[in-house]
Amino acid sequence: MNLPLLEAVYRRSYSPLVELYSDLDRILVHEIYGHALPYLLAGDLSGRCADPAPGQKASDACSIRRENAVRAELGLSRRTGYGLDLVLARRRLE
Repeated sequence: MNLPLLEAVYRRSYSPLVELYSDLDRILVHEIYGHALPYLLAGDLSGRCADPAPGQKASDACSIRRENAVRAELGLSRRTGYGLDLVLARRRLE
């Protein structure tokens, strides 16, 4: 997670701090449940769960599928894209 970049985007957009916290929650769900937990469950590097490959639909990637399972439990909408464009403050800058 590039926290300095996220903080810079939020400062430039004058977004409320609650939006930064929401984005950090979503990013941590992705990193922990999409990437770290599969390694832990496998007990070695065979548990790799990748981000979308170039040209691959984000929703088909292992990490996004795992993230969407957690998002469903939390009552959040499914993630269908990938990248900084999904950060709430980034949308305010456009």
